[in-house]
Amino acid sequence: MKRKFKTYEGTYPLDFCLSKHVNLEDHHKKNYELKSRFLLQNCCIGIAEVFTTNNLKLSQSSTTTSSSNINNNNEKVINKPTPLIYVSCSTQKHVYVWCLNQLLKDNKENEKAITDLASKGGLTTCSSFHVYMNEESNRKNSLKSSDNYIYELLIGFNTGDIAIHNIKMKKTDMFNKDYTTVPSPVTCGVWLDSDIFCVGYKSGTIVFCNKNWKIEESLQRNMILFNENVDNISTKTYYLHYINSNEENSNPIRKLQFGSGCINDISISPNRMYLCVVTSTGKCHIVNMKTWKIIITFISYYGGFNCCSWSPDSKYLVVGGEDDLIHVFDINRKCILGRGVGHSAFVSKVIFDYYECDNEKYRIISVGEDTKLILWDIDRNDSHLENDGMDIQSTIEQKLNAKEEGEIFIEIDNDDNDIYTFEPIAIHKAHSEPIRDVKTFSSGIVTVCNQGILNFWARPNNNEVLGFTNNSQDNDESSHYYESNK
Repeated sequence: MKRKFKTYEGTYPLDFCLSKHVNLEDHHKKNYELKSRFLLQNCCIGIAEVFTTNNLKLSQSSTTTSSSNINNNNEKVINKPTPLIYVSCSTQKHVYVWCLNQLLKDNKENEKAITDLASKGGLTTCSSFHVYMNEESNRKNSLKSSDNYIYELLIGFNTGDIAIHNIKMKKTDMFNKDYTTVPSPVTCGVWLDSDIFCVGYKSGTIVFCNKNWKIEESLQRNMILFNENVDNISTKTYYLHYINSNEENSNPIRKLQFGSGCINDISISPNRMYLCVVTSTGKCHIVNMKTWKIIITFISYYGGFNCCSWSPDSKYLVVGGEDDLIHVFDINRKCILGRGVGHSAFVSKVIFDYYECDNEKYRIISVGEDTKLILWDIDRNDSHLENDGMDIQSTIEQKLNAKEEGEIFIEIDNDDNDIYTFEPIAIHKAHSEPIRDVKTFSSGIVTVCNQGILNFWARPNNNEVLGFTNNSQDNDESSHYYESNK
C-alpha cells in the first residue's frame, strides 16, 4: 500500500493510522464469527467536528489546550477558531472514540480511546456520530466552548438492540431490547435531528424513534396503516407506511416497510425533504418526507445497492452497489445523470465530499471491496448536467411506469452506451483489506477496512489545521492520476 495519492489540487499523504485497538490475529482465525458478509459491514466510522473559540477539554483528564496562539513575535492571536475533532469506529464487539487533537498532542504515540464500549452480547453492525449545541449552556456562555456541545453515538447491533451513548456523561440508553419493536438485526442508522433517529433493519423495516421517549411498544400495537403502495405481494415488492396512534409518547413514531429485502443504507437529504433507502434487492427508493410516499424508485441492473449519499444542495443522489459502479441521479428531473467506472468489486460506501464541493464542481468519494479509494469530480458547468439528463426517453433508454400515486420506476441498463460515464480523478489502493467506510472532515479523509484499521489522509495545502505533516515527494507516483476532465 502506498502512503499517498495525487489529484490535480495536490497530494493526499497518509498522515497516521489507528490500529492498536484491533487484534489482527483474530481476523485470520478459521471459522471466525465475522465471516458473514453482512457482519463484515460492521466497521463504520463517525466524525464529529466543531470549531471552538476558547479552552478545549480534550479528554477526561486535566489536559487542556487553548485556542489562543502565540506567534514568533510573542503576540497572542485571540479567539482563533480551533477544530475539535472526535472520530468513532465500531468494529466487532467494541465501539471506540478518539479525540484527534489529543492524539496529535501526544505525538500519536498514545492511541488509547477516550471511550471504549463493549457490548454484552451480539456484534455492532453500524454507528452514527451526532453533535449538537446544548442550548441551555449556550445561553449562559456566548463563546463556543466544547462544553456547550453534546456528543452522542447511535449504535446498532445484530441482536436488534439500539444504543444511544452520551460520550461526555458516559450514559447509555437502550432501545428495542429483546426485539421489543422489530425482531431483526440492525443494519444502518442516521440522525434526523437532535432527538429523532432513524434505523434500518435486515427485514426491510425502517423505524423513527425519539431518544427521549422510553416507552416502547410492539409494532402490532397502536400502529395504523397510513398509506400503502403494493406492487406485488407475491414478489415481496411492496411499501407500507404506519404511524403510531398512541397519544402517549411512545416509540416507534413511524414505521416504513420496504418489502422483505435487507435495508443496506439510509440517507436523508440536507434540506430534510427526501429519504433515500437502498436495499439488497436492487431498489433505491426516494420517499417524500412530507407526504411519506415514494416518488421515484431506481432499479439496479445487477445485484443490490449498498450505499447512497446526497449532494449538499439536495439536487443529486449518488449510489453504489454490487455492479462495481456508482450512479448519479437527478431527483428534480427524475433521471440518471451518469455512472462512474473504476471499481473492480462491490462498492461499499460512496459519499459527497462537502468540503470540496463548490460553485464549480461536486466531489464524490467511493471505496470498495477491491481496497480502492476513488475520487470523482462532476463539473457543474458540464453541458451534460443541463441537456443530456433531461431527455429521458431518447438519451437514456429507461423503463418508466407511472403509478396512480405518482411513483416512477427507472430501470438502469448498464449495457446502454448512451449513459454518460464519469472519469475518476484519482484511484488509490488505500488498504490491504476490503474497505468498509469512508468519512471526510475539514483536514482530510478517513477510511476503515475489514480489520478495523483507520487510515487518515491529509488534504493538500490544508495541513495546518491539525498539524498534519506532508512528507511525500512529488516524484513518487503512488496512485493513478487522471487529467482527462481538467
